[in-house]
Amino acid sequence: ENSHLASCTTEWIANAIVHESIHSFLYCVSDIAPIFERPAKHESFIESPWTGAQLAPSAYSHACLVWFGLWNMWRRGIEQNVVPPREANDLLQRSLRGFRSMPLEEACGIKEYWSPGFAELVKACQQSALLG
Repeated sequence: ENSHLASCTTEWIANAIVHESIHSFLYCVSDIAPIFERPAKHESFIESPWTGAQLAPSAYSHACLVWFGLWNMWRRGIEQNVVPPREANDLLQRSLRGFRSMPLEEACGIKEYWSPGFAELVKACQQSALLG
């Protein structure tokens, strides 16, 4: 949503800022902690289990961690009673959607391209989100 619209809430703006911040962080650390062990086929796309968008392998890989970060933010905000529960719960459920869909590393054989450490990180994030 555009921040100037009346329908755009503080929670949506916070969600967007954190979403983009996690992407930025992942770009910054990619040289020292590479996501891919070998280059993924860029002509293949993976459907996002969160949004349904067709993502390049690198974007899908980022999405796994971005949505985990958003899930954590909304979960902690609700637990600590610092966010409006109704909208925060909607955003929490949205962030859980992809984790509930399937084992994330099974999407289009992406695991064969991920570095072992990244594959384990994604698996741990998904398990954590599913356990709540």
